[in-house]
Amino acid sequence: MAELFEKLKAETWYQDELKHLDSVVAKGKTCLVFKLTKPDLGLPGLVSGIKYSIQPAKQLANPESISGSGIFKIKEHSQHALTLEANENFHGFRALPESVTIWYTPEQNIPYLLERLQSPEQTSEQVATDTNQEKASLALKMAAWLPYTMALARSYPTGRNQP
Repeated sequence: MAELFEKLKAETWYQDELKHLDSVVAKGKTCLVFKLTKPDLGLPGLVSGIKYSIQPAKQLANPESISGSGIFKIKEHSQHALTLEANENFHGFRALPESVTIWYTPEQNIPYLLERLQSPEQTSEQVATDTNQEKASLALKMAAWLPYTMALARSYPTGRNQP
């Protein structure tokens, strides 16, 4: 996914929307960190659309042959996070991740968030709740928002092995 977004930045159709995207880095198998040059509260909604669907980066060379991971629907959206869930009514194959949660957080909160996500006894919903309660007030009071960072993490249903 990090490679995909880096390639999308170079595509004409995406350049205006991604011009403030400094970098995308994969942190393990289930987390992406988006580093922005300025805050963008609309980015989670933007990247959850069909235009930014999960796809192999090599597919950009042959857009006529589309493959994807399925379609998500919005489960919850607050000022702290956007949670998407697999859409059971999608006409194609179901998405592999049960849900995708995107948190808005200043860069200095990322280590805390990543530590919580690596804890096997925590679900991403619990991490989101804990993170929002413990860190949101700090994040909202901080004056220095640049570089602004968004963390994305996938959660899997109980009993399903993570990749």
